[in-house]
Amino acid sequence: MPNCSHPARRAASGLQIRTRGALTAVLVAIAGLLPVPAAAQVAPAGDAVTGDTTVLDSLVAQVLAANPAVRVATARADAARAQMGPAGARSDPMLMAGVLNFPYASPGYADNFTMNTVRLTQTFPFPGKLSLAEHAAQEDASAANAAVGQMKLDAVRDLKTAYYELAFVRQARAIVARSGTVIEGLISVAQARYTVGTAIQADVLRARVDAARLGEEAAMLDAEERDVLARLNAVLDRPSDTPVESATIPPRLVRLAGADSAVTVRFTSSALGAPPVNSPLLPVDSLQLLALARSPMLRAHEARIAAQERRLSLAEKAHLPDVDVSLEYDERPNFPNYISFFVSIPLRIQRGRKQDQEVVGARAELAALHAEHAGEVNALRQSIVDPMTASLVRMPGTGDLLTSEACQRSASVFDGRLRYDLRLAFKRMEKVKADKGYAGAAVVCAVYFTPIAGHIPSRAAVKYLTNMRDMEVWLVPIAGTRMLVPFRFQVPTPIGL
Repeated sequence: MPNCSHPARRAASGLQIRTRGALTAVLVAIAGLLPVPAAAQVAPAGDAVTGDTTVLDSLVAQVLAANPAVRVATARADAARAQMGPAGARSDPMLMAGVLNFPYASPGYADNFTMNTVRLTQTFPFPGKLSLAEHAAQEDASAANAAVGQMKLDAVRDLKTAYYELAFVRQARAIVARSGTVIEGLISVAQARYTVGTAIQADVLRARVDAARLGEEAAMLDAEERDVLARLNAVLDRPSDTPVESATIPPRLVRLAGADSAVTVRFTSSALGAPPVNSPLLPVDSLQLLALARSPMLRAHEARIAAQERRLSLAEKAHLPDVDVSLEYDERPNFPNYISFFVSIPLRIQRGRKQDQEVVGARAELAALHAEHAGEVNALRQSIVDPMTASLVRMPGTGDLLTSEACQRSASVFDGRLRYDLRLAFKRMEKVKADKGYAGAAVVCAVYFTPIAGHIPSRAAVKYLTNMRDMEVWLVPIAGTRMLVPFRFQVPTPIGL
């Protein structure tokens, strides 16, 4: 089968890496998880790559209005806003009415202690408690609003991912159909040549086997399309078989795929990791700063932290007394009436077991939120880092770089959606020569793909990658370093791409 390849970077010594597929990008693209680069590499000019985004724009508008997760987050944000007013309000006054000291043995009001009583009681929280509770509720509402923003981004992301996968699968299906037409012609030619004795029967059989293989691939892609369409419709909260008339890849995403040949790729500097000239992507550090500044998820975390800080302050004030003020009017039908006034405060005789422990709990929860926030920041930074770095190999020590030990390693990769492991194993040594730059030995490693999380186990493409035993990466050294980088990456595809 043919091999997929991809451009890589020129290193400090002028080494020009010639490959046609970043180690991780190829794997994810074949699995259907990043379909844009794959489609851009294999699709001829046609419906799969156009500038028309009308259908996608319409679907985005629908998902923002209909997605269940967005609706849930919006309703919870409404509920959180509704809690702001009650949180800062005093408790309702209590009205009590009754008869005091009524003689049951001789009913009546002859006794001067018998009276009709009306009492009004209002609780006044210690100064500062209500404002802290109200501010905490406001921060909760801010967190809920940020969560709505994150849910919208997630819904749009899931929609576009499924949409682009649909474009990829349909284009792959079209390629298989065209390949089938070619194979049918080859079968006819082989059969005719066999009939006249200019070909052997094995040629005919091989052509028929290829045709059968294409038929299996077509069936797999049909199932894949149904799966992708169901996921797309699930995001839109509509029946799984609702059709999508067309799925196209915008040109701005095609630009991200890169060139077919590394000859035309130039970089902004000779430093390892320098971006290509005229790349539409920002540098990694700029992308990280942008994500940290604009992430609704982080804004929600920060609002929750601010709310918990208010609750901690409130817990620290919990031992301070709230005051109950009561005004009572006593009517005595046969004697003068009374007015009574009461003030009561709680006695915190169990402060060590109650209020102080509430402070401990609030402080611990605040520490947990800070740690959770730090973890989310780190995860966001990691998700932005170029997954290609997972294919860089640093060799310790001072010995020869190009040995079988270079392949004795595994890489854990998270590309922002899929978490998987790549395990390398030594295969052989080769000689390579780039058009410009490196010429010399390369160590060839087998690559084994193991999905961990974020994938759909039942998907045929994921199973195909998991069971594949023919993937290879060719590693070469960067002059003056103990670093090996991919020179070539080869992976068979099931549709002859």
